[in-house]
Amino acid sequence: MPSLAASVTLVQDMALEEVLHYMNSRAKEPKPITGACWVDGKVYLRLAGAKSAVEATAEKWGGKVMESGEAFWRSVQDMQHEFFTGNDAPLWRFSVNSTAANPAIEGKWFLDWAGSQRWFRGAAELADMEPLARTAGGQVSLFRGGDRSGEVMHSQPRALKTIQSRVKHSFDPDGIFNPGRLYSWL
Repeated sequence: MPSLAASVTLVQDMALEEVLHYMNSRAKEPKPITGACWVDGKVYLRLAGAKSAVEATAEKWGGKVMESGEAFWRSVQDMQHEFFTGNDAPLWRFSVNSTAANPAIEGKWFLDWAGSQRWFRGAAELADMEPLARTAGGQVSLFRGGDRSGEVMHSQPRALKTIQSRVKHSFDPDGIFNPGRLYSWL
């Protein structure tokens, strides 16, 4: 793909309680926004595209321009940001409606994809996390660390289990490829 004419990352201090509305409001606007996340009390918006559109939007929206914006987004993409690497606590991944209230659990959060993907650092049980994810219109999985002796993925309805089992069996009739990796029953 050709390089974009301009790219800038805007940073603002913002409380977790405000950021979901803010990111979703910005995402609705016909502007060159290509990334929106929140971590450690700051919201990051990446603008990329035609130079005039990026400059006009940055001026209108305000915020501090981040000098190392591309490196920041690369660290998020490659999960090398300090949030992902600087802590041994279990890492949970929520995939939820972007406008849903943040799950009511205290801990360290990283919100990405304008709030549709939310990462949580902290000890918890899958059985306690699933209702939080369902309330937010999505699902949760234990991405890294924690107790991996049981299920780590959000439970599935019986109909989806049947479909997934049939698809797996059609591609792997002898059940030799990663048995039990995604779900113990698969």
